[in-house]
Parts: sequence; structure tokens; C-alpha cells
Amino acid sequence: AVVAFVVALPVGKAPAEIALITALAAWIIRCVLRRQWPRVSPTPLHLLLAAWFAIAACSLVNSVDLGASLQGLRKLLKWFGLYLVIVDVADSERAVRGIANACLVGLLIVVVDGFWQVAFNRDLIYGRAPHLFEGVWRIIATFSHPANLAMYLATFGPLALSRGLVGSPRWRWPRMGLVCLAAAL
Repeated sequence: AVVAFVVALPVGKAPAEIALITALAAWIIRCVLRRQWPRVSPTPLHLLLAAWFAIAACSLVNSVDLGASLQGLRKLLKWFGLYLVIVDVADSERAVRGIANACLVGLLIVVVDGFWQVAFNRDLIYGRAPHLFEGVWRIIATFSHPANLAMYLATFGPLALSRGLVGSPRWRWPRMGLVCLAAAL
């Protein structure tokens, strides 16, 4: 389910949400059936995430729209849950490689869709045209806004680069090509 989430992330909110909820539910059910707590080792990041959540919860006091703030807090909890699932599930080098490779598949989907949008003025998956911002056409690929595409590329481009540099020599050039194509978008 984690791999499905990572691949579905750039495709749209609904598939990613379904995969995320499936991953969280499967993880919780597994923990209950095995009667064991997750194998999440404490790290400094856990403390920072807990502080972030506490600050977000405290900010509800000054919220202008409590419903929207609660929705944001719920989203934050889901992402923290996904983090805990990945930390618990990715307990071997093979599992981490599988998740990283799934990220590259998602990146490939975005890159192909982005270049399709450049070539045909419509993206392949949703048929959306590029956005015009201050006289400049900007590619959005599978995303609803160019900034979302930029964040996705800035997140997963370095992963593709690192996998290309230290990964299997057989896949080195395809991964480095993916990095170049992602950078071109």
C-alpha cells in the first residue's frame, strides 16, 4: 500500500488518498493482529514532528475558521501516520529500495505527462492545458498548479539523482536521464 501511495501521489488526490488510508488501515490492523507496537525507533525527528503537531493543535485557539483548521490538522495526522508506517515497514534495504523505486515511477509519470503537455498543449491524464501566469505559460503536468509540480520535482528529483549515482549500474543512465528530463520541466 505504501508503494501504491507513492506511485499514485502524482496522479491525483483520490488515488493517493485511497492508498494512504489503505496503508494506514493495513498497518493498524497488522499491529492489532500481531499484538505488537510498531517498531518505530525514537529519533530527533519524532520530537520535531510532535512539536509541530502540538503547535498546530494550539493554533486552533486563534483559528478564524475552525472547520478548515480541523481539516488541516486531520491532514497533518494522516501525513504523520504515513511517516510512521514507512518507518515501520521500511525495515530493510530492499524495502527502502522498493519505496524509492516506486517514487521514481511516480516521477516518470509526471515527467511523461509534463512533456506531453508541452508537445500537445494538454496533459495526458486529465487533458488540462498549461497555466498562463503573468504572460508566461507554465506546465502543470498532473497537478493543479505549477507550484505543486515544482514542489514535487524538487522533492523527487534529488531522489532520482541519488538513485542514479549510487544505484545499480544497469539503471544508472535511465535514472540520470529521468533527472535531466525532470530538471527540464
